[in-house]
Amino acid sequence: MNVVVITSNHLRHLAYARMLCESTNVSKVFIEEKPAGISSGLLQLKERQYFPQACEWLPHNYTKCKKGEINSNRLEEEIRQEKPDIIFVFGSSLLKENIFSIPTIGCINIHTGLVQYYRGVDSAFWALYDNRPDRIGSTVHFIDKSIDAGEIIYQGRPKNLCETDKIEDVFLKNCMCGFELVTNNLDNLLTKEIKTRKLSSRGKLYQIKDKTPEKITEVSNKVGEVLSQTQSIDVLMSAYNAEDTIEKAVQSVLDQTYRNFNLYVFDDCSTDSTLQTLKKFDDPRLIVLHSDTNMGTYASKNYMLKNHCKSEYIALHDADDTSEPQRLEKQVRHLQKYPEVACVGTSVNEIVVDSVSHTVSEDDFTGDTRENIYPSRLVKEDIHGLVNLAKDDVYDRYLKFKFCKNGSVLINRRALEYLGGWDGQTKIAADTDLFIRILSISTIHNLATPLYNRYFHKKSLTASKEFGIGSDFRKQYNLGRSNVIKRTLQGDPVIRDMWYPKANICVV
Repeated sequence: MNVVVITSNHLRHLAYARMLCESTNVSKVFIEEKPAGISSGLLQLKERQYFPQACEWLPHNYTKCKKGEINSNRLEEEIRQEKPDIIFVFGSSLLKENIFSIPTIGCINIHTGLVQYYRGVDSAFWALYDNRPDRIGSTVHFIDKSIDAGEIIYQGRPKNLCETDKIEDVFLKNCMCGFELVTNNLDNLLTKEIKTRKLSSRGKLYQIKDKTPEKITEVSNKVGEVLSQTQSIDVLMSAYNAEDTIEKAVQSVLDQTYRNFNLYVFDDCSTDSTLQTLKKFDDPRLIVLHSDTNMGTYASKNYMLKNHCKSEYIALHDADDTSEPQRLEKQVRHLQKYPEVACVGTSVNEIVVDSVSHTVSEDDFTGDTRENIYPSRLVKEDIHGLVNLAKDDVYDRYLKFKFCKNGSVLINRRALEYLGGWDGQTKIAADTDLFIRILSISTIHNLATPLYNRYFHKKSLTASKEFGIGSDFRKQYNLGRSNVIKRTLQGDPVIRDMWYPKANICVV
């Protein structure tokens, strides 16, 4: 595999070239010498802080050229001599067809923007200008005759933005997001296993002249306020043969009034059209994972938690339910108001589709629906009467005890990681196991407003004879919670190991 890099002399661009040279065998780097842009002084200072290793770095084999010369006949001939299979591009002038048509695989560019919304220059700046921190991100795409509209390979969003960041910090963190998209997937790119999708709608094209001093001042004055909305959430959804419900479930998350989240959907080796439905979405906040092995909902959540989640909060969502638009917004506000609380759920609207209800509520159904109100506050002392689960009356109380509706919760990530995630060795009832363990270190709250819609249907695992509420299989697992309850009451949390089985898992 012959690899060539085309970049510029700016430090961030050299830092990317350096990462590639350290990660794979790069035959030659072409460096276009470009003048510093607008606000260059502070940006150059920040570049030295973010990329100190690149300050004195130059590749072993490189050619320098003047700005705009990268498309010249001389450079074209020199690039052709390298016989590249792939050319990685970041920071150069727009490449013309005589250059981007040379490699056998193609030219792969990093655009520091989400191309559905912004193309051209300084996309992160325009996201800040529009008060849309959820639209800050990077796109890795093939270069074609268009401007930043070639087929998309990867998209991602920086996970470490904070309200003390300046414009330059946001820009450089977004660059680093693009670097990671390439370097973390380099093996796939270099083995020609490149899956792409076409851009469904092109974002607005911005030029340097659009970024006026007045607009720079406006964004500089409000960047902290805009970034205060970036307390991000990782939403986890596991799906197995959910073709009838997955579209509605995903859309209800994407329609949240709180926009700054990543939605990870784990397709757990579905045999129906679940994966095909997920591929139809065009939202960079949605990350679809596919496993060639059926792992179970708790093991798949452990995988996502361990390998993908970086946000402060983890939200859960079932693939056959929906959320009300303000759910995440209200839950984030609640945990910000009560930082000592590790987990907050909501009351639930329950809807019967083609099955019977298998949850407890003091309220009756009106037609096919009812509200199920969960306790506003739970502490470990509330479960004192559930220790002796072997007794029939105690076990009956355990089944009726309300913690949270699993798909409705928002959890502090650090608390979840400390507890070792879920019991990945089982495919049923580990949500209650987690809630019990949370009470060993914190409290649980539930919002009184029903912000989650649960649908009862025959395909649900909890409706099945083998694994349902009344099954022997579930009872045997539940009886094992006695020791977990005892240790919780002692303030001695049971720590899981975030277990999941070995499997081939890929980002779709």
